[in-house]
Amino acid sequence: MVIEVKLASNADRRQVFTQTLGYASYLADPAHQELLRRLLDWAQHLQAEGLATLYTTVGKGRWVLNARLPGQGRGLVTVWNDRGAYLSPQRSVFQAEAPQTLARLDQRLPGEIRQNNYLTSPLDQDVLALLTAAYREARGEERRA
Repeated sequence: MVIEVKLASNADRRQVFTQTLGYASYLADPAHQELLRRLLDWAQHLQAEGLATLYTTVGKGRWVLNARLPGQGRGLVTVWNDRGAYLSPQRSVFQAEAPQTLARLDQRLPGEIRQNNYLTSPLDQDVLALLTAAYREARGEERRA
């Protein structure tokens, strides 16, 4: 069974996130719990800025957080937990929506921004900042700058 929930921008959002994070943390190896929390905070920041609409899917043994582009059914990345913390890029979406930032990501993470893989490099603040820049570019902010 898979349950998908659109996380609204109202006060109930925090409760749903907390419940989802609790579930994800429960499934995750303790070594991955901090990274899951950091990725969740990052995704929440995207939504708070209007850069993404967050959806979560919970299935057997896996929690998925989709950071979709507003008004679209696709996103640049997906955060997921399968007894560990992972971030999967969607190269085709980067190519269509954030090609300038994709070039920067390809320099920073050679060969890692592919379709449906997961990043093996550390997900540090620099990488998350580049991913945020990609969401800004997709919204049109980078093109105007």
